[in-house]
Amino acid sequence: MKITNETVYDWGAYVAMNRMVTRATHRGQSIALRVLFAALALLLLFAARFQFTGILQVLLALLGAVILLWTLFLNQLRALLMVKLIMKGVKVFTNTFDQEGWTVAGVGGGEQRMSYDDIASILEGDRYFILLEDSRRGYILDKRTFASGGLERFRSLIQSKTKKTIENV
Repeated sequence: MKITNETVYDWGAYVAMNRMVTRATHRGQSIALRVLFAALALLLLFAARFQFTGILQVLLALLGAVILLWTLFLNQLRALLMVKLIMKGVKVFTNTFDQEGWTVAGVGGGEQRMSYDDIASILEGDRYFILLEDSRRGYILDKRTFASGGLERFRSLIQSKTKKTIENV
């Protein structure tokens, strides 16, 4: 029994992956840091507006704006960096799952055989599955593109082979 999935690694997939991994691995820490950095950004913007003049005012305003944008759009910025810097070239990956493991193949060639033992956790969101090796590396699977085998067969196969439950995030 083989189950095949073809996933387009685009900006939306990376944003979803960043959100899901953040929620699953360090949700409370992420929220606390974002609140802290948003407060710092607002303090810098306030100080730039009312406390300083000249070049210092401009620098504080720029720093405050950058920190505020980083805080509000962290997942989108990470996704943009991944698309532009890390994942150049191959945009579509085909994953074929069988009883012994699974194969990841890119459109431009290249194939990698993976073991179910490599999976540390399985995350499920509204549109994607994420198979995490650790908190920084994982594989995105679009739920809508399971070509053969279907979603339920994939769920039962991955849970039985990894001995892990699927975490909804």
